[in-house]
Amino acid sequence: MQAQWERLKQLMHDFEQAAKPFTEGFAQLVASASPQPPGKHLRELARLVRQRTQQLWDDSGARIPDSLALLLSNFVNGREPSADPAGMFAFIVEMRRVQAELADALAAPELRLAEATERAFLHLRRLIVASPDVGSHWQAAFNNDEPACEKLGALHLLQHGIYAFKANTPQDRTDLILGERLVLDEYELSALRGLVLTEWKRVTDPKQTASFTKQALTQAALYAGGSLAGTELRSTRYLVLVSRGYLPGLERAIAQDDVSYRIVNLAVEPASPHLAKL
Repeated sequence: MQAQWERLKQLMHDFEQAAKPFTEGFAQLVASASPQPPGKHLRELARLVRQRTQQLWDDSGARIPDSLALLLSNFVNGREPSADPAGMFAFIVEMRRVQAELADALAAPELRLAEATERAFLHLRRLIVASPDVGSHWQAAFNNDEPACEKLGALHLLQHGIYAFKANTPQDRTDLILGERLVLDEYELSALRGLVLTEWKRVTDPKQTASFTKQALTQAALYAGGSLAGTELRSTRYLVLVSRGYLPGLERAIAQDDVSYRIVNLAVEPASPHLAKL
């Protein structure tokens, strides 16, 4: 998402530079009897800015705050700017506000944590394919039981500074590796990017994928939040389906009660690595 944001910022900058001849000296141009129209290319560029903003918003899932979502909705669904200096000036003012609010939201620790978690799962899927040793460890864990998969997965996430936990009650967090109530001191917390709720399921029968997904969602939705200090990813939770091969037709995420439940498939014996998109 950071790369998308950098491209959108550059596009907004390019638009503002292209519109300068029409917006500089705005008062004089508006007062002019025959103001110069900004031209077709500026209106097309304005449409592109809105399209890229919409794409960034769509890809953010539930991680964009409601107040910003309303601002983005008004911006991307607003009327096309009129082909005169006043219209371009108004569009730029609105665009600058969107840019400032997006910059603040995308710099938030929780969003950084969500991106790091996605990167950790991407790394793990590729690692299982690229490293025979890692692949064999995951195959052994899958053949063993679900807790073995949880421990191995939590250990990998910890390498990325992410402390994965699960919830057995609405308030309590359970350490996936130690199997007991999660307790971290201030030094341990300072070493982490943050905490992420995960619910792991060992899918032994692909025909039961929907059932396993529903079970994971029900258990993850039980969590109401705890009091432990540190950054916690509250807007996104992860349903991790560990399977022998890739599971086709999975949803990427399920939205429920302002939380995005991200579905991740880890195949321990992937027959077709190019299918690893979830």
